[in-house]
Parts: sequence; C-alpha cells; structure tokens
Amino acid sequence: MRILTVTNCPLDLTLGSGKTVLMFTAGLRAAGHTVDVLEPADYEPAHLWTQRARKFRRARWAAHAVARKMATGYDLVEFYGDDFWLAARTLHAARPRPVLVAHTNGLELLAHAREAAHRPPGVLRKWLDRATHLRFSRVWLRSVDALVCLCGADARWAVEQGLLAADRVTVVEPGLDTPYRAGPVTPASSRGPRVGYSGSWIDRKGVDQLVRVMDRVLALRPDVRFDVFGTSRCPAEQVRGAFAEAIRDRVIVHPKMSTQELADGLGRIGVYVFPSRYEGYGLALAEAMARGCAVVTTPTGLGADLTDGRDGRVVGFDDTGGLEAAVLQLLDDPVAQDRVAVAGRQRVVELDWHAAGRRLADLYQSFGTAS
Repeated sequence: MRILTVTNCPLDLTLGSGKTVLMFTAGLRAAGHTVDVLEPADYEPAHLWTQRARKFRRARWAAHAVARKMATGYDLVEFYGDDFWLAARTLHAARPRPVLVAHTNGLELLAHAREAAHRPPGVLRKWLDRATHLRFSRVWLRSVDALVCLCGADARWAVEQGLLAADRVTVVEPGLDTPYRAGPVTPASSRGPRVGYSGSWIDRKGVDQLVRVMDRVLALRPDVRFDVFGTSRCPAEQVRGAFAEAIRDRVIVHPKMSTQELADGLGRIGVYVFPSRYEGYGLALAEAMARGCAVVTTPTGLGADLTDGRDGRVVGFDDTGGLEAAVLQLLDDPVAQDRVAVAGRQRVVELDWHAAGRRLADLYQSFGTAS
C-alpha cells in the first residue's frame, strides 16, 4: 500500500508522540508498505510558528499540503491529530478516495473533557470551544473510516460518545525500547525506599498533586528519596523549588538522560508515581512497569486498563489522599510492592515495536480500499 501519514508533532524520538509516529512508520515500511510523512515543518511556515489560532492555521496549511501530495495517489491516509479536520473532510467528499484513518496519540476531545473537569472553563471559553475546537474535532472523527487508538480507554470513550461505531475502532498498543524490556530486574522491595517519576513537568501530568503528595510522603518517611527523571524542558532548580524546603535535599532531579540511563534509573526505583490527568497511552508508565517498579497511577491511558491492587495501584483523578495512601501502602508493605511490580512487568514486557508495527500493517491491509 501507499500510505500518507500526517502528524501534528515533530518527528523527534525524545518526544513520546513523535517517537510513536516514527516507530509505527518504521513498522509499516518494514512490512513492505510505502509511507510518506508530513510533519509540522513540512506544511507550517516557520516564521509563523505561534500558539495563537494554531488549529485554524494548521488545518488550512495541512489541507493544502495534503492536496498537493494526493496528486501522486495514496491508498490510505492516516492523521495523527484533530488539526487535520479540514483535510479529512475534503478527502472524505472526494471520489474516488483513499481509506482515511484517525491514528491518535490521544483523543483531543477526551483530553479537553479531563481538563474541563479539573479546571472548569468560563462561560465564554466554553462557548468558544464548542463552536470551534470541539466541533472541528468531531468533524475529524466523523470524516474518517476508522479510528486507531493506543489504549482501550480512548477507544471505549469514542464509542460511548457515539463518535464512531465499535467495529470502526481498534486498539494497537505501542512498543517499548529494548533497554526497558531486557536485562535483569531486581525485586522492587530490595531497591530501598525510593520513589520515582518520569516525564514532562507540566500541569496535565498532575505535577501539582505530585508535589503535594511527595511533600507529605517525604515528611512522614525521612528515609525515602524521590527521583525525578527526564524533565529537561523544565530547569532542575524549578522542579526542586516546587517542593517544601525541609525535604528538598531528598528530591533528586535527573533532567536529561539517554534511554539506557533512564532504564537503569527506573530499575533502581521501588515505587513509581504517575498522577496524570490524561494520557493517550503513557509510555513513561509502561517503561517503569517494564523495569519492575510498583506503580501508582490514575485511570487514563494504560492506567485505565490496570486492575487496582494487581498490576498497579489506580486512584481517582486529583485524589490527593488516595494517591498518598497508595504510595505509603506500597512503601510499607514489601510483599504487596513486589506482587504489584511483578504483575505490572508481566503486563507490558511483551510490548515490542516490531510486533506493534506488524499489527498496524495487517490492520491497514485488511481495510482494502474506500469507495
């Protein structure tokens, strides 16, 4: 098949979304498909890169870029992001046309719903969102033939909301890099009283709640250390400065690390905390589970598919008390910590990028051609 991939994120291996696009694209090519990719630098004028009215501008520029590419003919077009509602709607009306797929790193509609629940917008903001961004996101989903999600939570929500029929929604989980899956893994309880977090230091990840919880945990447990990995886009001083001064010396920030260094670092953590408010999947969580950490998380992305007390501790969004209790319970109960860590590793250790690419390639092959 000839496939055109259009993505709203840069093709950057250090970014979760960019890595997903790159790895799935490599898998499609390995299966024999021809794949061309359009990333923001290919359709968005560099001198106009700004957040203002981005979805309007990106929709128009991307639609022009896709139209030019379509002159060479494609069997399938996949869109990573609702920015491409205009291109999807235009292609949907064409005859003949390729198969159209929304291949999402995360559903913008669900992410918006989570954010609105956490921080309700004002009346004007709510009206503007409904009239523009939320409306365009629905146009995007109603213009495609299929939706491919990374996790079951997104797929279930899309069907429940009536956005697509269940037989048009599929889950293809991502893979994990070899350093997370390979090598020896020591029992979580043998790693000492160490708690960890990895990922961007942004509001969507629930870092405000993380700070409140870890301030309490470190104050209650003077022997506990808290490691923060991979926050290179936020200065280490700013991260540490968010914590109470009395416990700040036990907050260790590791801003920039290689994949192997991060895998090794996670392998020294007993309990991993990930209180995200929304994830399209949560590769950081899967990486920690693969390295044998007992995880505490929220019901989003991969976390929504975990069973509380079995392969992770799952607490409600913004449930600071529940999050603190879950972290302390695992720290104080080495048997439970090891049981959760072992089950969690079993849940994700088979996630492989080659297999994920093959599943996606087989899925696309089964779609045939559009009308």
